[in-house]
Amino acid sequence: MSIGLIDSGIGGLTTLCGCVKAFPKKDYIYIADTFYAPYGSKERGFLKRRTAQLVERLSELGAECVILACNSCSSSTLDENFPLPVIRVLPPAADALQHTDGRVLLLATPVTINSPYVCSINSHRLTKLADCCLATFVENAAPDFSRIKPYLQELLLPFGDYSGIIPGCTHYVYLEEIIKEILPSIRIFDSRASVISALNALSVSTGEGAVKIVITGETKNDYNMLLTKLLEQNTR
Repeated sequence: MSIGLIDSGIGGLTTLCGCVKAFPKKDYIYIADTFYAPYGSKERGFLKRRTAQLVERLSELGAECVILACNSCSSSTLDENFPLPVIRVLPPAADALQHTDGRVLLLATPVTINSPYVCSINSHRLTKLADCCLATFVENAAPDFSRIKPYLQELLLPFGDYSGIIPGCTHYVYLEEIIKEILPSIRIFDSRASVISALNALSVSTGEGAVKIVITGETKNDYNMLLTKLLEQNTR
């Protein structure tokens, strides 16, 4: 039995890395739904249907629970019931606002920013910024994410006096070091800790530490190499 993860591409590997680090004796099945990437500009109805299909597929592959390692899927399916326990990756706005005094930037895809979940977060200190390109740029730039720095710099410099930033897309987690270079004093709040906490609360079988990656469409990216690099970076 395994832990399943779903994303449109390489973004969810950042979540998988945190899970493997916290629970190295569990088995994992990761679906990269590159055939339908990117998710961030899709309609919520499509994401609901596609997520249900992939959860069912993971169940057939032996998953005991599923992590929606994609903010777009997670924020689009809050009212959905699935046949397996589901952990959603959502922007940790409450945590960021609690642990900062100044303004906080939530940077996410259009479908996440416009979701009922994000729209329900009301704070004069929270700025919600939708970007329709950044996740695709991350996907295309891998493994050399420094290529995105000029675009990211132009995007973030207007927020230089902000106290915190929420990378509201798992693809953006690859850019955290670059964000720190652009905005050295800003605090970064991503969702990995909450996912680990939720997974810890579930009773999931011990395995052999195996990771199986399923890719639905074409990709130029080497998923095993990217996961290995993430794990190496997180053990330094």
